[in-house]
Amino acid sequence: MSSVFPGGIIGLKAAVVTTLQRVVRGPSSNEEELDVMKEWKRELTYQPLDRVKMGQQWEAFDTGEVKGYVKEEVEKYCNQRFVYPIDLSNVCVKILTDKTMGYRMYPNLFDYKKDPKFDLFFPIFRGGVMVGGWLRAFNYPVDREGKPTVPRWRSLGLSENGALLYTSALPPAALDATVKTKYPLVLVESAMGAIRLSRMGWWAVGVGGTHLTAKARVELVKIPCDQIIILLDEDAEEKAIDMWSKLQGLKQAVVVGKISQKGKDPEDLDDLALREILIACSQLLRETLKAQEKGDKESADLAALALTGDVTAVDVAVTAEDWEKHEVEDMSIAGV
Repeated sequence: MSSVFPGGIIGLKAAVVTTLQRVVRGPSSNEEELDVMKEWKRELTYQPLDRVKMGQQWEAFDTGEVKGYVKEEVEKYCNQRFVYPIDLSNVCVKILTDKTMGYRMYPNLFDYKKDPKFDLFFPIFRGGVMVGGWLRAFNYPVDREGKPTVPRWRSLGLSENGALLYTSALPPAALDATVKTKYPLVLVESAMGAIRLSRMGWWAVGVGGTHLTAKARVELVKIPCDQIIILLDEDAEEKAIDMWSKLQGLKQAVVVGKISQKGKDPEDLDDLALREILIACSQLLRETLKAQEKGDKESADLAALALTGDVTAVDVAVTAEDWEKHEVEDMSIAGV
């Protein structure tokens, strides 16, 4: 632990205990546990998305098909999150425009219609079938008070299937139950966050918010990663710790990361800042596993939550050896 925290895990204990008492919940309620058991007792089933109904409402375009304002907005959105439009195309993200706009029949309208509303659609697949997804709204009208008439993020098809993990950014190996890996899985809030981390070579899924439903937890267990990093948005620290408490016993080791930059989401950070957080979390995973091997649950919990709460003296410096080692891991996962 000395490479991460001065004084090791013992020196961290007094600072973290206050945080544990303040925000960590007790065990999951009986109702929540029953929900999980019900999902385990029956095979997960999914309702396919009604693509015919979608086609009646929207026209779908690939990121390379659009022009004008829509293209500029998509490129701006991607640039602010350190990804490229092609990264969205690689995971089947589509641009949806209202059917009445007529862009499919008259594509030159992209050059003439100013500030049209549209959505980015992040589909969710199960067994190769589209079962839902998330819509990111752009340029929808506002009401008289200046509030948007449509939420920034809204779900599609998830009312029928329940809250599902956004797994579209994962490589095929991450969804193969026969594959065992020591590589950690990162939980983020949004689909865009998962795509951002995937571009850096990490395995990541989008939770679709800050709450893990029983069905999402079962899906998470079926992903063959025994180690989890929870990295929610900067303003969701207590939600992240609550999520950590609900994952106890479902995975070998779970740690909570922390974003210190005010108002930032994981996808808003540049590569250097994001990688530093993730490598610090990877170090904490190793410390958690070491404590578990010794049967020291308290030290394991302290290591898992070391980056959260009022712990201000945490040293998250990354050694050159750590950087080099993880660069090799990144390239290996990305198939380079």
